[in-house]
Amino acid sequence: MKAVVERIPHPTGDEEAPLQALIFDSVFNSFRGIIAYFKIENGVIRKGDKVKFFNTGKEYDAD
Repeated sequence: MKAVVERIPHPTGDEEAPLQALIFDSVFNSFRGIIAYFKIENGVIRKGDKVKFFNTGKEYDAD
């Protein structure tokens, strides 16, 4: 594990910037509905935060 930490660079995003994320996959779960997987480029997200999808304009709660 130490070698992985030494060889792979840490993320370069800015935690103080507004949230920016890139969706890279989504799946349908019969219990939860659609689950989106995304990579956070800047900012942070916490449980209960609002997430807005710009292509639809809809907002969702992060959980």
